[in-house]
Amino acid sequence: MERSAEDDDVKTCPLCESRDGLVIRWLPDIDSRVHEFTEVGCAKCGKFFSGKEDRFAMADWNLFAIEQFERRGLLDPHARLHKLLHELAQYEKGAVELRSEIDAYLEEHIAPTCPFMKGDRFRSLQYPCGIWSVQAVRAVYGYNTGPFWIVEAVNVLPSGRLGDKTHEFWQLHAEELERLAPFWKPHTWKQVVPGDDCMVLTRLGRIRDVDRSSHAATIELENQIVEVKMLQDLKVPIVRVERAAT
Repeated sequence: MERSAEDDDVKTCPLCESRDGLVIRWLPDIDSRVHEFTEVGCAKCGKFFSGKEDRFAMADWNLFAIEQFERRGLLDPHARLHKLLHELAQYEKGAVELRSEIDAYLEEHIAPTCPFMKGDRFRSLQYPCGIWSVQAVRAVYGYNTGPFWIVEAVNVLPSGRLGDKTHEFWQLHAEELERLAPFWKPHTWKQVVPGDDCMVLTRLGRIRDVDRSSHAATIELENQIVEVKMLQDLKVPIVRVERAAT
């Protein structure tokens, strides 16, 4: 995306001494609210300065133009202001880079200490009580707490499907979060799929065969083969109940 910068506080190009070619670009060429960096400069001369933030690119261009004109004895009445703005932009760019390094450190060293991963389910024993599904894990730093992880979760409905309530669970309350096995009671025989791991009551097994017409499943439990005819005795992978419509 590109537009003219003639009406912005962008200094006249010192190369062609014209404002006709002044432009501001957001790249890549998509919605300007979701761009990777900004370019400010003169399309006629092909001279541009880029930055992660619009103000960074503009500050670089304005300082360049002011200094170029000063070499010719042409002084900008607000030169001091723009030099201060450029200095501020340098500090801000440094802060952005440091923030990125801090976030990367937290992501690498703190987030992995969380016992939960995306897709895991747990029971919260404190407010808000209930069963929740992990959507993401991130890490932050608090001056009063130090670094810690946060679980972003969505509530699980009695059917096993995901609800529309979200909540953040902090590491501070980790002892109140009880991990659940990745299984859920099916509500239809369509959710019982051969080859899936499963649970029969409290025992882990694997589904070998399903006869949906007669409502029966053959389950392998260690070295034993059993037949299950009641869905309430069986638990299937949570992915089956999350995706199923019925």
